[in-house]
Amino acid sequence: MKIIKVWNYLVILFVTIQLTCNCYAQNSGIIAIHQTSVYFSPGQTITVDTEITYSYTLTALGMNVILPEGWSFVSTTLSNTNNIPPKINNNTVSFAWIDNLFPKTLTFSYDIKAPSFAKSDQIIRAEVKYRSGASEEKNQMVIPDPILIQADVDQDGDTYPNSQDDFPNDPTEWLDTDGDGKGNNSDDDDDGDGMLDDWEREHGFPTLVFNANEDPDQDGILNIDEFLNGTPPLNFRPMLPTLISPVNNQVMPLTPTLKTDSFEDANETDTHFATDWQLSKDSRFDTLVYDLKTMNNQLEIRLPDFLLDPNTTYYWRARHYDNYDEFSQWAIGQFRTAERINYDNGVPIDQKVADNADLDRDGIFDNQQESIKSLTSVVGNVQVGIKSEFPEQYTVTIARSIDPVQSIVETDNRPAKMPFGMLAFKIKVAKPGDIAIMTAHYSEPLPENALWYTYDLQKGWQSYRPQLSTDRTTVTLMLKDGGNLDADGISNGVIVDPSGPGIPDSTNSDNTPPKELIDDVDNGSCFIHSILKYE
Repeated sequence: MKIIKVWNYLVILFVTIQLTCNCYAQNSGIIAIHQTSVYFSPGQTITVDTEITYSYTLTALGMNVILPEGWSFVSTTLSNTNNIPPKINNNTVSFAWIDNLFPKTLTFSYDIKAPSFAKSDQIIRAEVKYRSGASEEKNQMVIPDPILIQADVDQDGDTYPNSQDDFPNDPTEWLDTDGDGKGNNSDDDDDGDGMLDDWEREHGFPTLVFNANEDPDQDGILNIDEFLNGTPPLNFRPMLPTLISPVNNQVMPLTPTLKTDSFEDANETDTHFATDWQLSKDSRFDTLVYDLKTMNNQLEIRLPDFLLDPNTTYYWRARHYDNYDEFSQWAIGQFRTAERINYDNGVPIDQKVADNADLDRDGIFDNQQESIKSLTSVVGNVQVGIKSEFPEQYTVTIARSIDPVQSIVETDNRPAKMPFGMLAFKIKVAKPGDIAIMTAHYSEPLPENALWYTYDLQKGWQSYRPQLSTDRTTVTLMLKDGGNLDADGISNGVIVDPSGPGIPDSTNSDNTPPKELIDDVDNGSCFIHSILKYE
């Protein structure tokens, strides 16, 4: 009888729940909130969360839930106050709390189960009743709207129920991972990470995971940049090269050969594309004396003549590149150069000219001038002197004649004949990047069809038509520190140049002089081109 008396003093509250709603009503100090899922499936049990807040002491509080036809009550959970077990009468479930209910928020949940035949939207009605003290009953409508729960049907017939279908009215789409309004079936970037799905699949990445900012191969390049650059995102660095020679502070000749072991890479399909070679006199490589990148799979290089000083410690390092331009870490070695022997005044003793030689015909014997180094060629047995035009600004410190057939193995674009061999010489300039104007004085005229050839490991054989004197015995050269004719590959105050006259191969149609062999300088191009005339 006490419970029935409580229900006689109730005010009705109707609550609407739509699309995971968080609906509430407030009146006379009572706030009611209901929350449940947006969809249900036949036979599914759903949970309704309830919260009732009252701001003054109540002597009774109750709630009726009117279920849709065929639905059944299952249980209650999470109640934070004593309650009388719910009373079930057909499709109505009644909850009640009695005695002194001090101001608080009462929370509880109840589970209800849909029948197996329920396949359409359903309405749940709820009403809250309360009594304060011994007051007269109060009848105040708080929320007049019902609760709408949508049936989880497959509206567009694509086998995905509405609750799992981002496009319930489109049978061709059901998922939009990145929320851009475009279904995954027609979206070429499902996860919206800026990388096309086909590219991600090609490289083994999930197409539904945002991974643009990852760097799985740890090369310092994010996936999104690999995609934009067209480079592989899983291309691991080549392995650290093993230095073969020189190592362990070996004493080496002044023109040593640097060697590394074979190229190795974790990516089995990668190939050896290039190698960096550097030399320095300090272990930190702050200042370089040689810097070359060989654009092929070379594992060894012979250093140019006169690059190294005698009796000096050098540090060298090498790193390998794969065919995607990914490079290894540096492998570092150390060696010491031997003494230079059998040289007199910067010229090999066996190549010295007579003491009375005057190849520049200035009336002064060559061996009495610091500005010229004169010698006898090892090919053709001619005399040649290489002279600094402005010795106060730059000077030739050492020179020798070499046989290119014996010294240089590369034959691509090599001239058919070099009748006077090649000159190898070293020039010191006042400051890095300076230009040196040199003249080569020959005791015999150059052949009519001769070009001037130079060689280095990076650029190979190069040629241009030299500026000759009328009798074809004097060649004027302009060399820039760090420029195209400097074989050490770096602007460092030193020019190293193996070059000489050659007869082009008439069978090689591509053996033509390049138009821009030497770098121009500001305000000097007209002067340079007046000295060197290019084809």
